[in-house]
Amino acid sequence: MKPAVATVALLLAIAAACAQAPPAVQPATPRADPPGQADAVRRALEDAAARLGVAIAALPPPRVEQVTWRDGSLGCPEPGLMYPQVLMPGYRIVVASAGSVLEYHAAERGQFLHCPAGRSVPPLPVPAGR
Repeated sequence: MKPAVATVALLLAIAAACAQAPPAVQPATPRADPPGQADAVRRALEDAAARLGVAIAALPPPRVEQVTWRDGSLGCPEPGLMYPQVLMPGYRIVVASAGSVLEYHAAERGQFLHCPAGRSVPPLPVPAGR
């Protein structure tokens, strides 16, 4: 094949490949909430409503963060108590309403507590992919 003919053949092959229909775009799969998150949020809202004396519907949506707690205290250690030294994946849930801010800590496996102001210990950064 002559060089000019080879070049034309290559250009035609490239043009034919580009003319093919692009692959179908798959719709995004909705992400499911992480394990235990919905239950923890429900429990936080129920407790906050009771503490504040309001209906759950009157509360704004809480701020929910996926976190890793440093130990079994879930980031809310009580003075004088010992806790298992194990990383605990979970959530920090903050409910703010009518000038009050209530913080709740939860583990993916169900442990849950209200953490009073001044006792909260920051969680670890969430590992990538979680």
